[in-house]
Amino acid sequence: MLDQHAWEAARIVESYAGGWYGKTIWQGRGAEPEDIREFTLFSMKKLRSELERRSDAA
Repeated sequence: MLDQHAWEAARIVESYAGGWYGKTIWQGRGAEPEDIREFTLFSMKKLRSELERRSDAA
C-alpha cells in the first residue's frame, strides 16, 4: 500500500512539475526563486488534494 502511494505521488509530482517548468521556459521566463516558492506551495496543496481524492475513491 505504501509503495503504491509513493509511486502515485511521484507520478503526480513529475507530471505537474514538468508541465510547469516547460510552460515557464516556453513563455521565455527563467525559474526565479519566488516563482519556485509559489510553485512549491501550490503543488503541495495540489498533491495533497489529489491523493485525498484517490483515497476516497478506493
